[in-house]
Amino acid sequence: MRIIVDGEPFDVVVQGDEVLVDGVSYRIRIEGRGPLKTVYVNEKPFRIEEPEEATGDLQVLVDAKYHDVRVEGGRARPVVSAPKRAQAAPVASVPGGVPAAMAGRIVSIAVQEGQSVRTGDLLLIFEAMKMENEVRSPRDGTVTKIAVNPGDRVNTGDLLLVVE
Repeated sequence: MRIIVDGEPFDVVVQGDEVLVDGVSYRIRIEGRGPLKTVYVNEKPFRIEEPEEATGDLQVLVDAKYHDVRVEGGRARPVVSAPKRAQAAPVASVPGGVPAAMAGRIVSIAVQEGQSVRTGDLLLIFEAMKMENEVRSPRDGTVTKIAVNPGDRVNTGDLLLVVE
C-alpha cells in the first residue's frame, strides 16, 4: 500500500511484526490499547494517539506532534497488531514523556530537571537483561520532570522522564 505522511509518499508492506517502508525493514511491536499506544520501531519507543474510528485521511499524534496520514489503495488504515499472547503494559501517558523500552533497573541519570537537551543526548542508563542500555532524548527540549531515581526498578512503558 502507499501511505502519504505530511505530503510525503511511502510504499509500505506489513508482514507480521516486520514493516517494509520503501524497501527498508523495521521491526514493529505495539503496547497499549485504544487510541493511546507505544509503538516500538526497532525497539525505539514512540507514543502514538490515533482516533478509534478512522476512515480515509487521519491525523496521528506521535510524540506530541500531529501528522496527516492518508492511505492510498488497500485498507482505510494499516493494521499492525501485537501478538495475542502479549499483555498490555502500563504506558507513560504524559505529553513529552519518555517511557521505558523494557523492564529493568535505573543505573544512573545524566540530566537534571530544567536542563536543555538535544535529540540524541544521553538522558539515563538502565540495566535490563544484564546489559546497560542508554536512553537518549527523542527530541530537542527541556527536561521538565525526572520520574525515577538510581536503583529504581521500572516496567515496560513506565514514565522515566519528560522532555518538552
